[in-house]
Amino acid sequence: DAKSILKRGYGTTNNVIEARSQVQVGEADLDAAKAQLDLTDVELTEGIPARLAASEAAIEKARTALDFTEVRSFTNGTVTQLALSVGSPTTTLVLRPSMVIIPDRPENTSVRVSAGFSQVSKTTLYEGMPAEIACDTNASLSYRNAILPARIVLLQPAVATGQVTPSDDLKDLQNASQRGTIHAMLELIHNEHEALLLDGSGCIVQTYTNN
Repeated sequence: DAKSILKRGYGTTNNVIEARSQVQVGEADLDAAKAQLDLTDVELTEGIPARLAASEAAIEKARTALDFTEVRSFTNGTVTQLALSVGSPTTTLVLRPSMVIIPDRPENTSVRVSAGFSQVSKTTLYEGMPAEIACDTNASLSYRNAILPARIVLLQPAVATGQVTPSDDLKDLQNASQRGTIHAMLELIHNEHEALLLDGSGCIVQTYTNN
């Protein structure tokens, strides 16, 4: 080293100081390189994954926002009462629908008619009971030739009116004076008559018993 060279008479004190300074500079450069290596390791293990996750979250947010620009239906049907135009404000709340879709009925699904009977009819009504249906949408003013034979296929085992539901109001029993009805589902006996019924029609149902 520089000290050995100085002892042998081949160098000077300045050479020793200069060599020592070069060694210190080299050690400082080595420490700086190690610090840069540690910083690079931290960037690889923490910084880059964090930025990658943030970028993926931003992409997902943009994809979600893009999905909100399209309206999709989970079933085939007819869209009616469309209340939107280009530039109209929209909302995701189901309480304010922007359109109504009437789903197509599968070919193997029968048309059903809902009917409400007074509660005193419970002892008389039964599944399979014959009935007749007359609807405004397929009848003349006198209902001539518009009586469709049917049968009861389902009776609801509960009355809807009078149910206690969670709300911020106390239940007042005098408001339950309106009596609920027995809900019955009917199907037409002749399938060809289904073409005469329009979804949502108002009908009159008459049942028959042999008692």
